[in-house]
Amino acid sequence: RPIMGSGPSADRRLVTVALGGGLAVAVVWLQLQNRLASDARETAVERRLSLEGLRRARGSGAALHHVDPELQEAGRAPVPRQVLLRRRDGSDYVVRIALTGGPCAGKTSTLCHLIGPATERGFDVMAAPEVATLLFNSGFKLPDSSSPSFNTQRLAFQGAVAKLQLQIERNLIALAASTGRPTIIVFDRGMMDGKGYLSETEWSELLSTLRSSKGERIDENYCLERYDACLHLVTAADGAVPFYKQGAVTDDSGGAVVRNENIEEAIALDRRMLACWERHPNHIVVRNTEGGFEAKLEEATQAVLALAEKLHPARNR
Repeated sequence: RPIMGSGPSADRRLVTVALGGGLAVAVVWLQLQNRLASDARETAVERRLSLEGLRRARGSGAALHHVDPELQEAGRAPVPRQVLLRRRDGSDYVVRIALTGGPCAGKTSTLCHLIGPATERGFDVMAAPEVATLLFNSGFKLPDSSSPSFNTQRLAFQGAVAKLQLQIERNLIALAASTGRPTIIVFDRGMMDGKGYLSETEWSELLSTLRSSKGERIDENYCLERYDACLHLVTAADGAVPFYKQGAVTDDSGGAVVRNENIEEAIALDRRMLACWERHPNHIVVRNTEGGFEAKLEEATQAVLALAEKLHPARNR
């Protein structure tokens, strides 16, 4: 006889109807209970392993979940130089760098490489997190592109990235300006990067929702003028193919990353980022050359230092 419904209660009814009572029912009932208990134990184990993995992730350096004194001290100059440039309101001028590029370009390695020479020359270095990664690591995940809600969530995500980007930038700049020490802030991607993931219409609509600190609507010029330079590192997929890492890999700094883009997609994304920033008056592009990765890091570092020292020349250190 067909039994409507599913789950353990339906299974029990099915056993009773099929076997009609007696010892056979008791035996099958016991087997069913053992199976259900086993499934429950497996589910509990899977959940415990999942929670343990989450604890490890949260405790392994996630920016939102604990203070790292080493990170606080790593970018502090032992002997800061004088602050020689100030803004109209009298606050210290902070050197602002938008660090961008395609996947597997060496952004993290460049930041690490910059800190030593910059602090030796009297500059503090602050590093803003990549906002998109921060949101993803907070638990947000975009649905599959075939999902009916994908487009809505994609636009909501890009809007959240832009708004949080502005807030992080404004507050870090204000904090750096309050120290009385010359500071370079490196932003892991800047406002214009979002344009590369949107159509022209979507980008214009997103900008219309954003406001300056004075409450005025902003445009692309406002976004570009927020940075003293845009430092674009070209993806390894373009000119250093043997070093391009795809999939679940470890980056050059030892961190676990997932890169979904293949070679062609990485190059296409890199060029979209180039186009987004091409109107910046100080658009510095660092390519992959025969000199290798170390030469790339050194070129990027020297470009940032040249700009910082132009804004805050060394005097009476």
